[in-house]
Amino acid sequence: MLKFLNRSIPTFLAIGIIVMLSILLVLGIFYYFNIQKLEEGKTIPEVAEEIKVPTGWKNYKNDVLGISFYYPPEWGDPYTSPSRVITNLAKINEKYKDTGSYFAFEVEINFSRGETPFIDIYNDEYEGQLYPNFSAHHFGPIDNFVEMKKSGNICNYKIKFDHRPYYKNTIDEVYSKCSNKVKTYITRHMEVFEEKTGLVVLYTYTLRDSAFIKLQNGYFDNAFINYFYSSIHQTPNDKMGLQDLLKETNKDYQKEKENFVFFVNSIKSFKPIPPQEKSFQIIEGEDPNITTIRKYYFEITKGNLENAYNMYQEKKVSFETYKEWYKDTIMANPVEFKKIGNNRYQFNVQFQEDNQEEQEIYRVIMEVNKEKIIPISSEKIIVNPISFNNITAFVKERQSKRYLVLSENGKEQILNQGPARDTGEGLVIGGPLEFSPKGNYLVSTVGWCEGRVKYIYDVKNKKKVLELNSPFIVSFTPNEKYLFACAQNEFNGELYGRIYSVPDFKEIYDVMTENVLTLGLAPGYPNKMDCEYDKDKQVIRFKVDKVYNLETKQIENKPRSVEFSTITEEIKIISD
Repeated sequence: MLKFLNRSIPTFLAIGIIVMLSILLVLGIFYYFNIQKLEEGKTIPEVAEEIKVPTGWKNYKNDVLGISFYYPPEWGDPYTSPSRVITNLAKINEKYKDTGSYFAFEVEINFSRGETPFIDIYNDEYEGQLYPNFSAHHFGPIDNFVEMKKSGNICNYKIKFDHRPYYKNTIDEVYSKCSNKVKTYITRHMEVFEEKTGLVVLYTYTLRDSAFIKLQNGYFDNAFINYFYSSIHQTPNDKMGLQDLLKETNKDYQKEKENFVFFVNSIKSFKPIPPQEKSFQIIEGEDPNITTIRKYYFEITKGNLENAYNMYQEKKVSFETYKEWYKDTIMANPVEFKKIGNNRYQFNVQFQEDNQEEQEIYRVIMEVNKEKIIPISSEKIIVNPISFNNITAFVKERQSKRYLVLSENGKEQILNQGPARDTGEGLVIGGPLEFSPKGNYLVSTVGWCEGRVKYIYDVKNKKKVLELNSPFIVSFTPNEKYLFACAQNEFNGELYGRIYSVPDFKEIYDVMTENVLTLGLAPGYPNKMDCEYDKDKQVIRFKVDKVYNLETKQIENKPRSVEFSTITEEIKIISD
């Protein structure tokens, strides 16, 4: 071929043709190995963008949702909702169906500190944001989220709520700018109120940044990121621009916005990473009966429920019932085996179900006969055991009852018992538990939220010696000569700072009865009570702030401290 070209065509033209043919050949190869593969549905790998992460920023990665990002430490720690542990996206919103909750079609990633961005991750059932008033929900979304997610471009996102029949309120955007995958916008919310003097109009201007990222987990693939900066209320005004609102917002806006833009651009989407499959481990020299028990719980963890069910020596429940018990189990790990009889064992099971935030602990007694299991008993450990020397305290649940148990050298004694649920039949025993510094006393919690009560038990004599309502601090001095407690609970009117002598547990002082202070609960006003032990000065110190003076009937914002000497029992009042 080259000979033919050399005879018929000038040399420079021949070289040109060869170069052109070479280019066409390279393009053809590129097409075959790249474009052709794309047409076959295969994705060309993306080239990872180099990003320079700001100093000190942390990385977050969620293998189940398929999302990762960088964030500044001042935002706190990321956590997911409605559960802080998400293991199964197909089941995460089951209990929220038909409840009206947003968790019927979303999960969230929030940060532990206030005034930070939040990530709402929606499934395809989400139709958009509703008007912030339940009576207007039937009007439908106030934004175009459904249309925007089709393009995946946040710049196309709009908020608009026009006058509706018999509804005068409106929401519209008065400022909008889009860059760096982030939309900055101000909304104006007009609300109309009927007063005796006539109709009153109030405008609320709100500044936000928003972004949108498409995920790949197959359940919740629409990540809508929001950052609320500021809002102001004012009487009617035509429009408010960004600069007008920035005058009212905090001075760090520009820095916060820069952080948000980098945060958004650091978000990466990837296919969820399934947990690694584990095989059953044979332990050399292990008691064969313990191996059988471990094998039983391994089959439950793996989801091989029929195999586990067939390990029963006697099947007292149907397989359908058994399957209902364990269908959501992701971990059943037996630990701390103790042989307590011929082929009989006591052990704890670390148990966890899909999307369950905390592991549960069950104490189980089981027999084994020729590689078949015989369950004897099972108790749920509600509060993790705490120990002091050879004494252990814990709370267990069995057959709808809870028990506070004190165990000494393996011998158990019940200190208290009550219902497992708040049914009005008694206080529910909970946690936390705490031993006194020398281990002579045990502090236990019963009740819920505002109704919490602390019980103090004498460990040696196994009896209750004191009951305290609503304390948020209960503590012994290091020598166990005194116990002090603080409470501030407007719900039930509790406000005190008390000291008790030990071991008779007689009240010897209450800061709220101090004649100089004459304090009381401030009606509709937050009180502040605090107490601590100062080991250097050996004093119990009470701090009282924003209190109600019973003599003057006035709120006093001046902080005061009261010090009780554990050496002389003298009282010293300090006004700051």
